[in-house]
Amino acid sequence: MLSCFHFLDLAYFMSDIKRLIKHLGSDLSAQSSLSAVISPDDMRLIFAAVLDGGASELELGALIALCANIESWRRAEMFSEILLGLSEAINERLMPIECAPYAHSNVVIPNYGDAIFGNAIPLIAIKLQRMGIRVLVHGALETPSGLANCGVFRELGILPVTTRGQAERRLNEDGLVLVPTSLISPGLAAMMALKARLGVFTPAHVLADMLMPVLSEPRHVLHVLNIPAWLLALADTEGVVLQTPVLLSQSVEASGCKFGSLDCRPQMKYRAGVDSLAKTSTLDGHSVDEGGWQTLFQEEMESRTDVVSLSAHNMLKTPHTRWAAHAVPTDTRGLAAWTRQRLDAGMALPQPVVNQLACCLYGAGYAEDFNQAKAMAAVEAGSLAA
Repeated sequence: MLSCFHFLDLAYFMSDIKRLIKHLGSDLSAQSSLSAVISPDDMRLIFAAVLDGGASELELGALIALCANIESWRRAEMFSEILLGLSEAINERLMPIECAPYAHSNVVIPNYGDAIFGNAIPLIAIKLQRMGIRVLVHGALETPSGLANCGVFRELGILPVTTRGQAERRLNEDGLVLVPTSLISPGLAAMMALKARLGVFTPAHVLADMLMPVLSEPRHVLHVLNIPAWLLALADTEGVVLQTPVLLSQSVEASGCKFGSLDCRPQMKYRAGVDSLAKTSTLDGHSVDEGGWQTLFQEEMESRTDVVSLSAHNMLKTPHTRWAAHAVPTDTRGLAAWTRQRLDAGMALPQPVVNQLACCLYGAGYAEDFNQAKAMAAVEAGSLAA
């Protein structure tokens, strides 16, 4: 039976969400932030109620549509406040996976990419596993973008787990586990699923790429995160990015290139975490900024040495290549077969994949320095250089 306090909270929420929707639907150019109208804590309460089913379909649809408009207009401060409120509500309800100590850090990779850049995440994950590094991949089971789902993993014989206990056992025993978003954050998965009904991306789609779902001592886990360049300030916001080792992928050109892309390389940065933050201005020959971020690779929209064409596009030219060295299938079975060839037949990997593999080896502590990590990745990938 619902208590009177529950009804009071619900009534407060109903008033609050209407106030927020009214403000979001007003002249957005008049203000740059939401804090003048609604506090960050109130924003958290709004999304908490949304995640718990306390919003009507009409209110939920209006809220998601307005958030999509703010995202499309690139209102960074306003959208960051929305994401911060959603992040706090999600983290309160997160069911994290625990991992045991190991020789190297467990690498946690989000699998929410767009098929336009292909999907090298299965290839990178299995390469890392074969090198003795444990990998957890989290993502939606089915998404409209096809290759962003778990289909390629299924074709390669890696099935998603159904319980947290199974996830922890498979990570510790097999070294590779595929975890559905719904298992660690049902609310986030439900909000992402609204895209099929509403036709627009939700704040949950952006936040999923920043999810940190593994619970462990900082030195035992490396989270890979994708943060759009226009929201880069969130990388130093503790409410979103915890002070633990992080491998950060971002696209300066706001192109959508992210970790796991086949035909482009996002900018890759690494932060060792607050416990081992470098005190000097350089680390391993690479500069470290005030936030402790070490730039490993700059963004490269076209590989200089290995040009890739995705066969779903023009076979001879893609938005990011002048010519094609070889085509990569974009259907699930075709990409799985292509991935299997690279894994088992010793065929060379595309250069962006080699670079991203090197970043993981370095961040996981597999190599003593980044130069060694690049050399290891080049040898493993059958490439001349990383």
